[in-house]
Amino acid sequence: MTKFKATYILLIIVIGIISCRPTKYVPKGKFLIKKNVIRVSGDKLDEDELTTIIKQKPNFETFGIRFKLGAYNMVDSAKVAEKRIRKNSKIDEVNQKRIERQDRVNEKRIKKARKKGRELYTQKTIPLKDTLNPRLFMREWLKYKFGEPPVIFDSTAFLKTIEQHENYLKKKGYYFGSTRGKVKFHPRTKRAKVKYYLTTGDRFYIDSFYVTSENNNLEPNYRAYIEKGKIDNLKGKPFDRDYLDNYRSRLAKVFRDEAYYGFSPSHISFIADTNIATKKVILGIVFADRKIIDPSNAENIISIPQHTTKVRNVYFHISDTSKFIGNFKDTMLKLGLNVTDNQFIQSIDTMYFNAISDTSNKNRNREATFLFNEKLFVSPGVIESQNYLEEDNWYKEYYVDRSYTRLVQLGLFQTIQPKLVEIPGTNLIDVHYYLIPAKKQSFSIQPVASNSNGYFGVSATVNYVNKNLLGGAQKMTVSLTGGIQSQPTVFENGQENDQIQNFKSSFNTIEIGPKLVLDLPGLFP
Repeated sequence: MTKFKATYILLIIVIGIISCRPTKYVPKGKFLIKKNVIRVSGDKLDEDELTTIIKQKPNFETFGIRFKLGAYNMVDSAKVAEKRIRKNSKIDEVNQKRIERQDRVNEKRIKKARKKGRELYTQKTIPLKDTLNPRLFMREWLKYKFGEPPVIFDSTAFLKTIEQHENYLKKKGYYFGSTRGKVKFHPRTKRAKVKYYLTTGDRFYIDSFYVTSENNNLEPNYRAYIEKGKIDNLKGKPFDRDYLDNYRSRLAKVFRDEAYYGFSPSHISFIADTNIATKKVILGIVFADRKIIDPSNAENIISIPQHTTKVRNVYFHISDTSKFIGNFKDTMLKLGLNVTDNQFIQSIDTMYFNAISDTSNKNRNREATFLFNEKLFVSPGVIESQNYLEEDNWYKEYYVDRSYTRLVQLGLFQTIQPKLVEIPGTNLIDVHYYLIPAKKQSFSIQPVASNSNGYFGVSATVNYVNKNLLGGAQKMTVSLTGGIQSQPTVFENGQENDQIQNFKSSFNTIEIGPKLVLDLPGLFP
């Protein structure tokens, strides 16, 4: 019955929405936008981008029906406002009663506390109903949340759209394109059909490019990146500002991946020399120096040349006190140190890690400094082997992402924050990893219920996970699954049906299954 009523109410709403006249609330002399049409002559343009530029969109439509507009028109706004006033009045009354009740309770508590010779008491706070964002009633929600007011044609928005379409053509390299618009009004139905016409004309293309920079190393590197296919050759590309903006971002990323620390899109700009007769562009690519804060005076900004960067030192900060013996806070106070550093727990013990790795038959030192408290909870070699930004090697930005991903995959840390610190006056950076260990052990239960052809079953799996079993990031998962289920029993011919039914409904199957999984990092390359 309840489901029937809900369906009935929904059907009434849908019928009401469909039957409502779309132009019911359109003022006299105004017109509802029925449709926007875009016509393009010349080269093909992205219609989705052109549609996004249009300032006024018609009301939302589904299967030819404007449900949101219909919902808005169906509900009388005056009646909604009257009901809202009544409801707000009731909310104020309820809040006033709650405040009075709160005051009575607190007066009793004050008297009780003073009788016992105490000045302090537990204050009673009764939550009040929200008056700023009260709960919407059905018609209010239908009109103002689900509903959508009619979109009335606005000549200012119409002219602005034509202007924006013209700017779009220029941005895409069509400097001699043209745009116009046309509106067809239907006074009887109070609707307007809007059309936008765009003519592209000839497009400008990049005929050649040159590089301007005070740094002599950037141009040969840039041309080498083009030859290796790491970045597009701009020759022959459309003179498209969106494409060039994207190109700046991609090129800056290539430079950072090739050891140029701090290289950003803001360090790349373009100078265009256009030829109206041939529609060709000679493009200048300007590489600027970096702007940094003066190490000797923080109020000054200085320029430094773009340069390749190497890693000087690598630090792993293990922000943990679980292995610390004694009171950590008191110890830090005695040492005159803060408990936290860079929003992470301070580390007071230091260990220098040095190992030799054999990569392509070439021995190479892998070095890092570990900062921790009392004792490392995991083998330092396991953590260091996840790092790609190795000491005395070139910095590459994608190594930062790769190192972060590898550390996450270990599953040992709940927080991982890489931080790069540039050494003033050098081409070196220090790499810092701030690591907060995750909980070593955990338990979980996974209950399951099943029903197959009337046969019921229940089961549960208990999981125990140890993420650092032997101190080398070995992950052990022990699972124990147990369950019972009713299964049909095979009977000989001639047995009674009621006996079969009795056995059907009983839990006659028991299942127990243990499982052990051990992940060993570094076992395979």
